[in-house]
Amino acid sequence: VRRALDAEAPVNRDFDPALCRLLLKYRLTEYKVTFGVLEGILALALAFYLARLRAAPRAVLTVAFAATALEFALLLGFQILYGSLYRQMGLIVTVFMVGLAGGVALAGPARGGNSRRRLGLTAMGMGVFALLTPAALVALDAPWLTGGAMRSVAQAVIPLLTLALGLLTGAAIAFSASASASDGARAASDIFTADFIGAALGALLASMLLIPFIGVFWTCAATAALNLASGALLLRRRGVV
Repeated sequence: VRRALDAEAPVNRDFDPALCRLLLKYRLTEYKVTFGVLEGILALALAFYLARLRAAPRAVLTVAFAATALEFALLLGFQILYGSLYRQMGLIVTVFMVGLAGGVALAGPARGGNSRRRLGLTAMGMGVFALLTPAALVALDAPWLTGGAMRSVAQAVIPLLTLALGLLTGAAIAFSASASASDGARAASDIFTADFIGAALGALLASMLLIPFIGVFWTCAATAALNLASGALLLRRRGVV
């Protein structure tokens, strides 16, 4: 029996995976996933933590959020453009780790207001990078890049973008060490916690909520807005903006 297509059915696109959204909704319904007391307590604890964050750890959290969210977007973009991810995943992750180390090394020593200013600028730089990521993915998906040319360019460009992502993240961590208002072990604890929570939120929300429901491009835009706001607040606090 021939059935007419549902005109209201969402269209599944490469960078707007409606099928992932529908599958996620189906799985949540199938396993009867609910939001209970424990989840509510965890959400309140997270909200309390975020509300009490100082300026420097807040910037680290937003940069770490962007690092994992954008890396996930780049990995997805690589799979869309190249058609295969598993063989190259180790290379891309390794390049990101190299970028982290390079960002810390290149940041160099910074003290006081100078480090806070650099941290704010780095957070804003991450926001700009998040805005440029969709443009890069669209350029790689250009009609004149087909077949072997697309694969070759994607294999070169996406690792380079991942390297830049790692450099920004490493630099932010380095600047935050001297920009933090706390001293010694307390500062290290604040920065590590903010980095860990930001990275975890970026990985969880980007993969399970943001990309399935609003697509890659809007996820990048939201990440950009978060980091631009974080960097601007840090700079304004120091009287730079």
